[in-house]
Amino acid sequence: MSDNFFRELLTRVKRGGRLSNLELDAVVSGLESGTTDEDPYTLLHIIGKTGNQSLAPLVRRYLTVGLDDPSDDDNKDMLRRLAIQILGQWWKRRDVFESVAKAAFEDRSPHVRMIAASALGDLGLEHPQLRSQAAALLLKGLGGYGKEDRYVWGSFYDGALTLAEVEYSRRPLRPEELTPERLDEMVLKKVRSYAGRPE
Repeated sequence: MSDNFFRELLTRVKRGGRLSNLELDAVVSGLESGTTDEDPYTLLHIIGKTGNQSLAPLVRRYLTVGLDDPSDDDNKDMLRRLAIQILGQWWKRRDVFESVAKAAFEDRSPHVRMIAASALGDLGLEHPQLRSQAAALLLKGLGGYGKEDRYVWGSFYDGALTLAEVEYSRRPLRPEELTPERLDEMVLKKVRSYAGRPE
């Protein structure tokens, strides 16, 4: 299969198109075997956009890819980031909550921590039984102002905005530029109530 074949599939699924079983099998086979020259990121992205949650175990394998490798491999960081985005934000799978929470605070890549922090809000909103845990973790992340990368900190606020069901049109364009004093107190109050922490 040519690289163009997979890129065409990605373009199609990004536009809401469907894949045939044969095409999906080729993507899965390429990702599992590593026998294609195509970047695994593209293959994983295709799977994520198909919405085929029966492939969640395959995507899950990428939640920790490269963590045991001491080299700073941005490609592996981006695979972890995409796996969290697929499972936590696009598919909103309850079973990845612990992995997402751990990545939000412990992953060495700020890009991975950013998507994980934001995904906490998606998972808490989607699954009421996770709401209080998600809220507590988002508040913990917001408490790291000045100690954490500002973009990661802004992503914790983005997660809080999602959990508080703030419309995208009413959100700050650059949450990483805010300070704790400039955060929306109504949002924080709602998140604190979910966490069982009044004022």
